Amino acid sequence: MTIISVRSTLQYQVETPTTLLVNVAVASTPHQRVLHERFTVTPVVAETPLPVGEERNRFVRLLLEPGETIIRYGASVELEHHT
Repeated sequence: MTIISVRSTLQYQVETPTTLLVNVAVASTPHQRVLHERFTVTPVVAETPLPVGEERNRFVRLLLEPGETIIRYGASVELEHHT
């Protein structure tokens, strides 16, 4: 098994109230297992999880107010090797 870490930081500046749809989570598959995951939004805003499609892609709808918003995501994932 191999363990990988992924991280992402997104920074937005909006002028008016804005709905943002983001997909920054690792995929859930039979060949990988999420060991640890963290998703934060600064400042704290309303979040609505939206699983989409057969693969259950994990989107999140955020309701942003004017100003700066920072989205951070990090995960550790265990990968299964195929031979």
